[in-house]
Amino acid sequence: MKSPMRSNALKEKGFISIFTAMIIMGILTLLVIGFSFATRQAQRRTLDDLLSLQAFYAAESGVNEAIAALKITPNESKDTCDGSGSFNPGSFSYNVDNSIGLSYTCLLVDSTVDDYVKDEIPVVSTYNSNPIVIPVNTPANITNIDFAWGSTDSSATARNNVFSSNSPQLPPASVWGSNIGMLRIDLVPATNLARANLTEGSYTFFLYPTSNTGAAYPPNNNVAVLNGPYQRGGTLVTRCTSALPYPCRGTVNLLGAPAGSSYYMRIQAYYNSVKFRMSPRMELRGLQAVVDSTGKANDIFRRIQVRVPLYDIPGHEPFGLSVADSICKRLVAAPPVGGVGGTAILAPAFMPAGSCNID
Repeated sequence: MKSPMRSNALKEKGFISIFTAMIIMGILTLLVIGFSFATRQAQRRTLDDLLSLQAFYAAESGVNEAIAALKITPNESKDTCDGSGSFNPGSFSYNVDNSIGLSYTCLLVDSTVDDYVKDEIPVVSTYNSNPIVIPVNTPANITNIDFAWGSTDSSATARNNVFSSNSPQLPPASVWGSNIGMLRIDLVPATNLARANLTEGSYTFFLYPTSNTGAAYPPNNNVAVLNGPYQRGGTLVTRCTSALPYPCRGTVNLLGAPAGSSYYMRIQAYYNSVKFRMSPRMELRGLQAVVDSTGKANDIFRRIQVRVPLYDIPGHEPFGLSVADSICKRLVAAPPVGGVGGTAILAPAFMPAGSCNID
């Protein structure tokens, strides 16, 4: 007896479900991996930010130790990353916190810079900061001084906003209209304080910004030449460009000045505060030091560079006399004795009350 054979048909109804499940699992796996990677990246960035801040503090520790060493020996330098250079042995510790791998790995000190840099020269008035006075000491007589200045405003357009007139304008501060201020520079000899030397060797000049691009003005390619006995000052109208960070640049040539290598320089800003750079084209002694410090926290490094002042000059007022009440000042102009017009007119020995009143 023959039994009938049964054939089982192959069906594919479950294949789509399996394939769909595999795709979903793959997508979920990729999402999990991507999320984990993003999380690790965020954690690493957070850790790097923390380590970067610690490395910055470590670099600051190096700067502070350099400042302490410069106070003891202000004219020394250090041109190698490790060791003490020409400073006293043991001046620098390098290790800030060994337990967390915090240190500064390289410290460089240069006390023989050839320029003076100031981030801000404030506007001087009776009611705020005093003018900045610095010593200018060089190994040879000064014949040229380069000046560069610009706005403390970080806006690029503000740096181009200067006057285009061919002649200096001195409007009220409220309508100055430029983000770049004007500078006043006073240069006084510091070695021989005799009256004749102060008269012949002192200078006052104003650095005035302009955007005029004409070939004839300003003259002498932004160079003021003071080469006569009566040229002890003036106004240097300086072309300003879009170059950063100092769009305004000028040079004062002291051809007619008595030979000198030691001066005091007073720097004042008018209308707006400015960032400032000055260079006599040679080494400046005892003015500023450049400290370059590299901090390390774990595997993160931060490098900073700062200017450290090496001088200590008390603050100077922007005026010669200060009183609590009004003041009366009388000026008398007279020819010399025996000159044209007879004898000299002498100021009265006594001024009666009310003589300052203007009728």
